[in-house]
Amino acid sequence: MINFNSAAAIVVHWGDSKLTNKAVCALLENSKFGAKQIFVVENGMSIDALSFDTNVIRVEKNKGYAAGVNRGIKEALGKGFESFFVMNNDLECPSGVVEPMLENLSKNERKVGCLGAVVNEGDGRPVYGGGKINWFRGRTFLSLTPDNNIDYVSGAFFLVSKKCFLDVGPMPEEYFHTWEDVAYSFQVKNKGWEIGWIRTPIIEHPRSQSMKDSKLKTYYLVRNGVLFMKKYAPAPYKQWFMIVEPFREKLAVKRKKWEVARAIIDARKGVTGPKALEADLSSSV
Repeated sequence: MINFNSAAAIVVHWGDSKLTNKAVCALLENSKFGAKQIFVVENGMSIDALSFDTNVIRVEKNKGYAAGVNRGIKEALGKGFESFFVMNNDLECPSGVVEPMLENLSKNERKVGCLGAVVNEGDGRPVYGGGKINWFRGRTFLSLTPDNNIDYVSGAFFLVSKKCFLDVGPMPEEYFHTWEDVAYSFQVKNKGWEIGWIRTPIIEHPRSQSMKDSKLKTYYLVRNGVLFMKKYAPAPYKQWFMIVEPFREKLAVKRKKWEVARAIIDARKGVTGPKALEADLSSSV
């Protein structure tokens, strides 16, 4: 039986230290978490000042959100924790969120691996746990209405059990930015675990720390979407997707959408991880 004292929170720090402080403060004020149950991962960016005596994990190089999550959970596992709330540093968890999520997971720990919550992603519309995949288009869509059959749990805020994490393994780090939560949800399901969400107070996530370079963001969305489809799409959709991709690449070149064309080419070559040169996305391929 999972209890609250064995739960840890993994906060992946990136960007403004003030936001990380607010996120930690909200956890301490609005839940039963103690400071030593919180693990803050400095994902290649140091925190100027942290107001609370939490576990701070220093990572010199940013290897992506999933890598930060994995490092934090590894540290928490080493200290005996058995369930892990994973969250971005730019959201604030209100009261009434973590306890019911943990209670639900505890009651269903033999079959449920990951649970999501209700998160407002900055446009005033709550997202219920995660989203769905349109296999025909190779795109994801956030669940803006309650749906008990989501395809993936949002990585912005979710709960995963120790049993599930050890059975499934770490979050996939090769995507670097976007789609890692989708891929991890499929890894969880492929191991026989269930994913889901429960109705919680709305967690505000303004996305203030999201990637500012629109071309680079588009590159990751397109490249990682293709990589995901090649690995996880049902056979008929995978075949269809591979047929249309060359035409999609030609159309991107015609429209001088070099970031889209480069993403498709890189996915075809199996390129993963961070894109080294942003300037490469602003010229012909």
